[in-house]
Amino acid sequence: MMIFYLSIIGLLLLVMCPVYFVRMTRAYADEVRRLEQQVAQLAVARDELDVDLAGLVAQEEDLHRQHVELVEAARALPSLGGEDKGQYKTPQEYLLAAEIITPEDVNKAARFKDGSKSPYDLGEILVMMDTISPAELSLAKSKVGG
Repeated sequence: MMIFYLSIIGLLLLVMCPVYFVRMTRAYADEVRRLEQQVAQLAVARDELDVDLAGLVAQEEDLHRQHVELVEAARALPSLGGEDKGQYKTPQEYLLAAEIITPEDVNKAARFKDGSKSPYDLGEILVMMDTISPAELSLAKSKVGG
């Protein structure tokens, strides 16, 4: 009798184990397909964002170029307030007054100069730090009296 019960249990296990295995395999395969679809959607979204980023970088470069052109054009305009070459003592004063840089930019450059014992002046350090362009620095230097 014991052998009969063991054989029935064995037969049930032989039938149920493959069914369970097939169900679990299908569930895992469905999950893998769902995840692969999500990865493909994320890749498409990433590509779209890369295109948007490239467009924004191009716009930023264009706006920066226009800003430099405007600053250089403003240099050629006559001043109504009696502005002359002696109004600013340092290029940084002109750059601050023209709102090309912020006081934080000057402080950051000064900390770098003091910390590194750099032989360069603050204007050149601002150019090296990519805060201003060389054209903006030469414009600022032309506004300094001396």
